[in-house]
Amino acid sequence: MSLNLIINTAVEPFGFSLAKDGRCLVSIKQGGDRHFSESMISMIDQYCRLYAQGLCDIDSIGVVNGPGSYTGIRIGVSYAKTLAYSLNCPVVGLSSLESLAVQSISQSSVFAVILSAKPQHVYFQLFNCVNTINPISDLVLLHIDDCFNLLESFKSRLDCFVCSKLPLFDRCSFQHLQFHSVDIDCSRLFVLLNKTLQAVTDPSVKNLSLNYICQPKIGA
Repeated sequence: MSLNLIINTAVEPFGFSLAKDGRCLVSIKQGGDRHFSESMISMIDQYCRLYAQGLCDIDSIGVVNGPGSYTGIRIGVSYAKTLAYSLNCPVVGLSSLESLAVQSISQSSVFAVILSAKPQHVYFQLFNCVNTINPISDLVLLHIDDCFNLLESFKSRLDCFVCSKLPLFDRCSFQHLQFHSVDIDCSRLFVLLNKTLQAVTDPSVKNLSLNYICQPKIGA
């Protein structure tokens, strides 16, 4: 039997989810208020006990490690590292954009995920959804005008999944672009957690880092 934990304090709404043997036990999602972040560990413990489990029963941890809120990323990664160290269990970081991508349903094989960043900027990444969802470009930080120009360069249909509190693309009228709102639901990240655990050679505390910065280039 396995008990797995996902934590997200990088992208609002913040939350966490617990799954046992592949079945989601609880999924909490809440606006990014300070009280929620500060009380998260005690809340996780309470829900573990509700299902006759304890923090000591957690077998693996996934934490959304950015990009996103500077303070939120540090809080989530700190929680995950502390728990993983005390439990001596595997822990891995999950990219914010890949976390959004795995719960996006696209009608085309290639789609874009866009995450609001600092003022007038967005994070952008392309994904392929043939068989499984995989990134096919670098994760880049773009000025919103550069993002518009990039999207305009696509000539065929492109689904764009946008995570933002602001109406970033209301003025965009390109018919080949379809915009959809999306946010992170931790209960839908356990497949990504298992995939990442298998791909990482050493899923330990020392290898869990903060994902703040990306290179300004588009890859193939």
